[in-house]
Amino acid sequence: MFESDVRFMSRAAAEQMAASPGTVAVSIFEPGSEPACLREGFRDVLRVAFWDVVDPIEQAGIRYEPITPEIASMIVGWLDGWDEHPDSVRLIVHCRAGVSRSAAVARFAAERYGLDIRGDTRFANIEVLRQLRRAAWLVPAGGE
Repeated sequence: MFESDVRFMSRAAAEQMAASPGTVAVSIFEPGSEPACLREGFRDVLRVAFWDVVDPIEQAGIRYEPITPEIASMIVGWLDGWDEHPDSVRLIVHCRAGVSRSAAVARFAAERYGLDIRGDTRFANIEVLRQLRRAAWLVPAGGE
């Protein structure tokens, strides 16, 4: 089960954070880039790649797509697994800037698991939040 709060932060802050066997992390990065170099010692890390966009856009010949339902389902399933774990764990979430994608995942986790949230989520990526809520609706908390 999760401890009482969820924290979200930038990639730089997450890379500097001391690892703990009592902490699990959702590590968000851009497709085609290297994942964050988190310190050894976290209990578990889910690494997921998706862009920080709400709608598909193309700029300079690059197509940017929002989070997919499959990635949202993966995140929800992973979070559910840790929420049901017999040992208590702290949850952190990071993305590049620690403002939009990580805020959305943290806000979703706070809603779904009754956690307090550390930080301002007013700039949370609404499409990430929508896809996570949709995925959770398809798989209710506590199983099938």
